[in-house]
Amino acid sequence: MEGIKIIAKEYPVKLLQHKNGDCDRVITHVSPSTSIQDNEQLIKSFSLEEFREADFSMNNNRCSRPDGFNPGFFKSFWNTCSNDVFPATCLWLETCAFPAKLS
Repeated sequence: MEGIKIIAKEYPVKLLQHKNGDCDRVITHVSPSTSIQDNEQLIKSFSLEEFREADFSMNNNRCSRPDGFNPGFFKSFWNTCSNDVFPATCLWLETCAFPAKLS
């Protein structure tokens, strides 16, 4: 039984580990499925309006975010906090690093 536990624990790790291989032989035969225009849309920065739309589409009482506030709080105080929250969120999304002064 202990051996099965070890396999169950290690299998996903081994499956997702980077393996050195020659992907180029395969990649060169795969045609892109995203157009240049679609890709430009996917990598462009968020606008304040898109951020607002996403926040306002959420249920007010959804579980709170790591800061303890739920979407209803941000909707209620949008005019007060959006100009601070939006740039901090964009920075987090672009760098994958939570702002140091908020951690």
